[in-house]
Amino acid sequence: MRFDEMTTHLEELAGKLSIRVRWEPMEGAGGLCQLKGKKVFIGSSVQSAEQKAEALAKALADFKLDDIYVLPEVRQFVERMRDA
Repeated sequence: MRFDEMTTHLEELAGKLSIRVRWEPMEGAGGLCQLKGKKVFIGSSVQSAEQKAEALAKALADFKLDDIYVLPEVRQFVERMRDA
């Protein structure tokens, strides 16, 4: 799967976890935060597709995904990022 496709699947997964995803022009990978009581992932829009996918997967890796259907390839990617 291409990294831009992976990022799209990860954004969908974030939505299932009630996490809003925003891409902003900034330095660094970004991360998960809470704004006005809502979970938000803010990532760098200037990073490569691979870096975006990795940053979002790392942010999602700490959430319990057992009860959510996730494509096997996406689940494996998130698990790899958890262990990275």
